[in-house]
Amino acid sequence: MSAEAPQVVPLQARHAAALGEMIEELQAAGEPFERYRERLGFDWEGAAGYIAFWSRLWDGPWPERGLVQSEFYVLMRGDRMLGEFALRLALDAGLEREGGNVGYRVRPSERGRGHATRMLRFALGRLGELGFARALLTVRTTNAASLRVVAKCGGRFVDEVELPSGELNRRFWVPTFPFPE
Repeated sequence: MSAEAPQVVPLQARHAAALGEMIEELQAAGEPFERYRERLGFDWEGAAGYIAFWSRLWDGPWPERGLVQSEFYVLMRGDRMLGEFALRLALDAGLEREGGNVGYRVRPSERGRGHATRMLRFALGRLGELGFARALLTVRTTNAASLRVVAKCGGRFVDEVELPSGELNRRFWVPTFPFPE
């Protein structure tokens, strides 16, 4: 294992191979990567298509698809992708129930090492730089690890909402401010 410190960087085409490896690991662990495809009715081809999708949202909202402007980052250690996260720069009714301003995911073999907290802290600092006073986060009630991450970052419980699947999401307001790296 590399002793190199993980770095947050914008997702770029040069990350396609590392993203492909992370997708394979997620799928092998039984975690579907296709959630955006299903929810949005949007398809892409492989890691390069996924990168193009998020690059399009970085440039601005995609109203014909009902998508808000988003920034997309990855946590890298050398050439290995440890996780990914999206900053949604606006909220609509759907994102207020599920998704919020920040969504993150850590590859299974890297969980429990503080990577989600590191990514969320970066996201909150970036949103603070953009003028947001707080960020809405939504977390499945069954995701104990993510609930702990939100608590570490100062999340204030708002309520629980039932999703069409019957699952419950907890919603939190989390203050934004620059976090030291």
